[in-house]
Amino acid sequence: MAEALEVRICGDITPRNLVVRHQQGQAVFRTAHIGNQYLSNLLLASIGLPLYLYDKTRMVRDTNYHPRFLIREGRPEEIAPAHDLLTPFGVFSDDVPYDGTPAHLHYTTLQKLFGEKLVFTEAELFLKHEKLLTEVLSVVARYAPAQFDRWVFSCGRVARRSNLIHCGHQDPRGPNQKTLVEDAVSLLHTLRGLVKDPDRTTRRGGAIPSLPLTQVLCGLVGWWESGNQEIFELSGPDMVTYAATPSFTEDLRIIFTLISQRRRHIPLPSNLLFQVVPTANFRFGYVETDIRSELPFWLHRMILEIQTLKRELLPTFRNHLEGFKITAAFEYLLDITKLPLENCGGLWMLDYDIRQGTFFSHHDLLPDRKLLVPEAFLDVKFQDMQRLLERLKRAEADILSRNRGAG
Repeated sequence: MAEALEVRICGDITPRNLVVRHQQGQAVFRTAHIGNQYLSNLLLASIGLPLYLYDKTRMVRDTNYHPRFLIREGRPEEIAPAHDLLTPFGVFSDDVPYDGTPAHLHYTTLQKLFGEKLVFTEAELFLKHEKLLTEVLSVVARYAPAQFDRWVFSCGRVARRSNLIHCGHQDPRGPNQKTLVEDAVSLLHTLRGLVKDPDRTTRRGGAIPSLPLTQVLCGLVGWWESGNQEIFELSGPDMVTYAATPSFTEDLRIIFTLISQRRRHIPLPSNLLFQVVPTANFRFGYVETDIRSELPFWLHRMILEIQTLKRELLPTFRNHLEGFKITAAFEYLLDITKLPLENCGGLWMLDYDIRQGTFFSHHDLLPDRKLLVPEAFLDVKFQDMQRLLERLKRAEADILSRNRGAG
């Protein structure tokens, strides 16, 4: 008998496949976080795929999106103090010339670039289905209250329920099992308000569902939105490492089974399939009419094409004189790229490390710059993109080091 809930790592799919599925009404989400969006997420949005922004990360602990910084030209500018708060509760430093909050700035900038249909927070998405969501949370709060494992105080500080130490503001109460649902839904309203309109939103605390419960809710909302039991979650570098592990999948199944068995009149799918797509290596694009990104991109593509052609031709001539001539010819072609690579390769980094916070971000696209993805890369499977990047990295290192020191 098939499991009621499954999680698969789905690398055998292309960007174009996902666009078609999204256009057909299937649930396809890039589950990013509020903060500085890096190139792979921006390219996904540029081809029309939604960015579903997780809004429950903490300002100082989100090392992928750096929400307390504003990243431009590969340089992180600190805009918020290092207070360990839930990201929507963060505030600007006193000397920063921005209005609102860091979360509001990151979010509104992204919406200006890609529109409200492609950019929304988890709270926004969940509250579209508030009545059904409340009924589901009521089941969990009654039979598995430990799934609400964190509490947010009204100042934005987060504490584990198992080790609840009150903040200095001394909220009048912490979590109470009788009000868990009310507190969780109230927090969603607060988070939505703090991101969209912080000046008019009262800061209130509340209960946070566990990560497995949140994942199940995401699947249910995806089904309510699309009517399809197959949910495509486009993952960065982290989610693919744990989403399909036996322990995490079992946690999801326990929660989904509980909800399915204890529901009353809640519409639920008979099963759910999470297709987790590894998208972190989708980096093949450039900014329209921007020579600083377009030239390095085409150099990278040329290197890959030269290498591919060399591999295809050499076996035929390996034992002939022509083989040496062909090898020399290809090495000459690759050497031609050396000078421009040295002079502009660093301007458009495909081999960036998001944890360093030195990447091209969505703030670099202001006011109305656009990213382009060449047609050929829309048909590359996501599982093949990492191999392309690794080949490119090795080739660049070889080109730049060849004959170094000569002359």
